[in-house]
This record gives sequence, structure tokens and C-alpha cells, in this order.
Amino acid sequence: MSQIQWSALIPQLQGRIKLENENGEAIAQVKADNIPLIELSNFSDKTSNKID
Repeated sequence: MSQIQWSALIPQLQGRIKLENENGEAIAQVKADNIPLIELSNFSDKTSNKID
């Protein structure tokens, strides 16, 4: 994605899933380091509660 596209997208994001092997440089470059982190284990707990 281009920088302009990232600039438009980032304010719309409510969270990002933390991955084991993230590219920290890329995250910082698009300023995604300010997006709240969602641990994958927490995400699966929340989605299973919504299904029930």
C-alpha cells in the first residue's frame, strides 16, 4: 500500500493483532505502532463469546 493509502486507513483501525514475528520497522514506518494491540489469545476468547 502507498503511504497515502495507509494514512487514510490507519484512523479507521480499532486494533491490530500482535504477531509472533512482526516487522517492527514496517510498523513504525506506517505509524501503526499507535494502534492498540490485540493478543491473538484474547481475540479468540472474545469471538467465541459473541457466537454463544
